[in-house]
Amino acid sequence: MKTRILLALGAAFAAAVPALTPLPAAANPTHPNGQIAFARYDPLLDDTVFYTINPDGAHEHQVVPFALECPHWSPDGTRLASCGGPDGSATAIVDPDTGSYRLLPMPEPGLLTFCYLWTPDAGRLACESFGESDPSRNGIYTVRTSDGRDLQQVTSNPNGDDTPIAYAPNGKRLAFIRSDADGNTVGLFVVKSDGTHMRQIAPGGVTCCSGGWSPQGNEIVLSRHLTPDVHSSIWIVHADGTGLREIPAQPGLRVWRTERRSERGRLLRPALVTRRYADRFRQRR
Repeated sequence: MKTRILLALGAAFAAAVPALTPLPAAANPTHPNGQIAFARYDPLLDDTVFYTINPDGAHEHQVVPFALECPHWSPDGTRLASCGGPDGSATAIVDPDTGSYRLLPMPEPGLLTFCYLWTPDAGRLACESFGESDPSRNGIYTVRTSDGRDLQQVTSNPNGDDTPIAYAPNGKRLAFIRSDADGNTVGLFVVKSDGTHMRQIAPGGVTCCSGGWSPQGNEIVLSRHLTPDVHSSIWIVHADGTGLREIPAQPGLRVWRTERRSERGRLLRPALVTRRYADRFRQRR
C-alpha cells in the first residue's frame, strides 16, 4: 500500500484561511513542519505498522516492529497513540524516537475501547467504543492517559458508531462522525467534552474519518464524498453548523490522510477504527 502526502490539500486550505473570521489564537503549536506519522500495510503481519517520515520524504522510520493502527501525535509531538494495541489493550503510547511504549488496558469488561485522540492538554484520550455483547453501549468514551482509567462517556449511539475526529484547540468541544447501524454516515457532529450540547454541523456524505479544527477554533475542515467520480472533496463549515461551503480543488483529487507532528496546518486526521476493526478484534480474542 503506497502512502502519499497530499500537499495540494494543504494549499487548498491555506487559500481559504484568509476568509476565516479572525479570532485570538487558542494554542501555541510546537514542532512546526515536523515529522509525519502514518500507518503502512505489512503483508507479513496482515495489518498496519507505524512509520514516521520528514515532510520532504527523507528519514522514513518504522517506529515499532508489531502491528498498530491509526497513529495520532500527542499535542507536544513527543508520543504517538494507537487505536487498540497488543494483547487486547486500549492503546499503545509510543515514543517514536526510541520505540519504547506502554500499554493502557481496556478500562471496563465488555466494552471495547480504542483510544487514540489526545485532548489538547494530553491528559485524556478519546476512544471509539463498542459494547462487546451489548451494542447499546456503543459511543465515545474518554480515559486518562496516565493509566487508562477514569472512564467517562461522552456520546451514546446504540448499534451505531461514533468516531472521534478532533478536539477544538481549547479542548472544550469534540468533532466526531456518526454512523448508523448499517454503517452509513449520518454526518459530522460537535459535542462539548462533557457530552452536552451535541449538534450536527454537516450532513451525510462526510468521508470517514477526516476533519480538523482551524487554529482559532471557529471553523472545521472536512472531506465529503458526494459523487462517484470524485473520491473526496474539501469543505469548510462554521463550528455552529452554518456556512458549509466547498473549497475548489483539482477535479478527481484524491484525499490521503496523514498525521503531522505539528498541530499547525493539520487538516485531515486519520481515525481508521471501524466496526470491521472491532469485529476483527473480537475474533482475535
